Amino acid sequence: LRERYAGVLPSWSAASTALRAWRAMIPPEREYQHPPPPAAELAREGYIGGMVRLATVATRLDVVTIDRNSMYPAIMLDGVPGGECYPVTSYTPGVPAFYRVIVDVPADAEWTAVPYRSRGVLAWPTGAFSTVVDSRTLAWALAHGVQVRVLDGWAWQRLDYPFGAFVDVYASLPAEG
Repeated sequence: LRERYAGVLPSWSAASTALRAWRAMIPPEREYQHPPPPAAELAREGYIGGMVRLATVATRLDVVTIDRNSMYPAIMLDGVPGGECYPVTSYTPGVPAFYRVIVDVPADAEWTAVPYRSRGVLAWPTGAFSTVVDSRTLAWALAHGVQVRVLDGWAWQRLDYPFGAFVDVYASLPAEG
């Protein structure tokens, strides 16, 4: 750890040690801030983790599946919202954001990636409902015939990629034995 991550010492947990190592690799000229409380609350409400769709419970020997959301280093390379955070009232393609929306998912949709939460239960229904989604989910919804009305949201200036150097070091470890 000390050699690879600028003198980082182990912490009480693996997660805490990883966080220390990552922070040690952030260039000094980079600054990351927490968004305003309303934006942070909306982002927490809109974060659902990765949906893994169950297609069958039958044993299949001719299929291999990979849950990319379980491959944390790969997901870490997708970018995180960065720069100034500002309120929005409409969708802007390509801008990282979280939106409070009303959607109408077609009843004949084979499946949907638009989530709905109620009393701690997470579902992906059809029909009209209100929910909170991130910009990637909203883009998917619009591309798949879901009617969307944006109520409000919070957007960021850009996507940043602060985990690249950390993931590169991590990925090189198995090669070194």
